[in-house]
Amino acid sequence: MIVEHLSVYISGALVYSALEVLWRGFTHWTMALTGGVCAIMLYMVFNINRMSFLKKLVLGTVVITTIEFIVGIIVNLGLGWHIWDYSSQKYHVLGQICPKFVLYWFLLNIPVFLFCKGIRIIFTRLERQ
Repeated sequence: MIVEHLSVYISGALVYSALEVLWRGFTHWTMALTGGVCAIMLYMVFNINRMSFLKKLVLGTVVITTIEFIVGIIVNLGLGWHIWDYSSQKYHVLGQICPKFVLYWFLLNIPVFLFCKGIRIIFTRLERQ
């Protein structure tokens, strides 16, 4: 289980950072940490058996948005590192989250769900051997 969660964390850290580089042209080390935490949390959400796919996507979106908000409060507002700023976006909250990116997180959860499902299948097969 430790290897499974470590694999998910590292994958999340790398993918989150890579997406930032593709989107903005750069990233920050805190985004790798944030991506890893998001991946672990999403992995837990997506492995809940008695929840519909849509509910998992919505809950996953809430998880990512909440983590992004908390990290933003700490690194952007608290430490003043200015890693991102959504204050130019409509209906932003303290410049840390906004509806546009909530929608992006929702859409991003679809491939993340498939990734999590694949990882779970792999580790379930390994456990049986």
